[in-house]
Amino acid sequence: MSELRRFERALQLAGVATDINFGRSDEGDPWCVICRMGSIEVLAHFARIDGTYVGNWDGWNYSRTGDCLNDVSAHILNRIPF
Repeated sequence: MSELRRFERALQLAGVATDINFGRSDEGDPWCVICRMGSIEVLAHFARIDGTYVGNWDGWNYSRTGDCLNDVSAHILNRIPF
């Protein structure tokens, strides 16, 4: 969860106001959605599915998967053109 807060903080430092929501799927896998503040516009979505982390940046329809959430989020964050 701290990695996702770091991701959210990087967006905020770039001037993107965000809301973050966490939950669990019906199967018990954790997920996180980062939205533009005051909107239902999803900016990024992260989940763990069967032990694999998935990250998606909706603005470019870009996804990344991996064994480590830090690697997935860092890769996506590095591709965002601030």
